[in-house]
Amino acid sequence: RKAARAEGRLLPDGDQTPTGWTAADKFAAVVETAALNEAELSAWCRERGLYPEQIRQWRRACEQANDWDRTQNERLRQARKTDQQRLKALERELRKKEKALAETAALLVLSKKAEAIWGDRPRGRSTSISNQARTRNPKANARQASTGSNRGGIEAAPEPDSAPVRRAGQRR
Repeated sequence: RKAARAEGRLLPDGDQTPTGWTAADKFAAVVETAALNEAELSAWCRERGLYPEQIRQWRRACEQANDWDRTQNERLRQARKTDQQRLKALERELRKKEKALAETAALLVLSKKAEAIWGDRPRGRSTSISNQARTRNPKANARQASTGSNRGGIEAAPEPDSAPVRRAGQRR
């Protein structure tokens, strides 16, 4: 093997399969076969246990090696762009949820304050049942007031008998 390499012939390092060839050996094979026609390329490949298609694949890989930076940068740029879009969408969703949470917290605080002010009432009832009955039937309320019956617990206000008394020094 050392003698073959000293002569400039290409041989793989370990095994005879194409996977045993190093990147430098593959590059040297591509350079060596670059000027060969199809018949010469096939003969060269038979001597080394390769297929012409493998040499073509290695040649494409060598040609694209210089473009690797450009294509890799483009892939990284595209991945970064999609990550930034996803990040913006997640931040938008987070802001929306934070607003909803703040609104819910404010409503909870207000409901606790209302409960502290008006006492412990059943939910959904802002007026008592007796007050609801009075507001639903105003004619009955007028009859109660005229007859003097006071079943609802609210007394009718007395009607003023005369005009208000003015005191000295009081203006109209």
